[in-house]
Amino acid sequence: IVLETGSITCPMYANTTTEMNELQKKYPNVHFLLLYIREAHPGKNTGASTHFDDKKNNALSTHKLYQEQREILIDTLDGHAHNLYGAMPNMTYVISKSGIIKFRANWTNIAKLKEVLENIEDDSIETQEYFDVTKPSPFTAIRTLLIGGFGALVEFLVALPQLMRQHKEVHLKK
Repeated sequence: IVLETGSITCPMYANTTTEMNELQKKYPNVHFLLLYIREAHPGKNTGASTHFDDKKNNALSTHKLYQEQREILIDTLDGHAHNLYGAMPNMTYVISKSGIIKFRANWTNIAKLKEVLENIEDDSIETQEYFDVTKPSPFTAIRTLLIGGFGALVEFLVALPQLMRQHKEVHLKK
């Protein structure tokens, strides 16, 4: 199983949808799933879900907007599964048939995921949380944030310096 977390307002998820759908075609014996979680950047247009139907409708909109080909699982309103898996907005897991986590990344990294899938039978695959982030283009980021609304874009821009520091600190610890 390849399990990725995402939401319609997450630029990191939006950045990798095409490649994830292509990987699903390339590896038909691997079950690719998207766990629809809380909105990464809610705003006036697409707010935080207060009812399960809100979350379901956002997941359906995600399916249409991004031409999502993977099966979409919808988390509970309180984010039960999301919290169990680590609560990051765009994590990726590869889980073996025996239930062993073969790969975990806090942010989807397509290059590393391809490497793991090409060597899936190798028991020495390294599992770690941090891999270099595949950053979305400014166009993808802004378009995705505006799905939430103008307030979501402003909130992101205000938080951006802190996010950049956090990414740099994690990168330096490697």
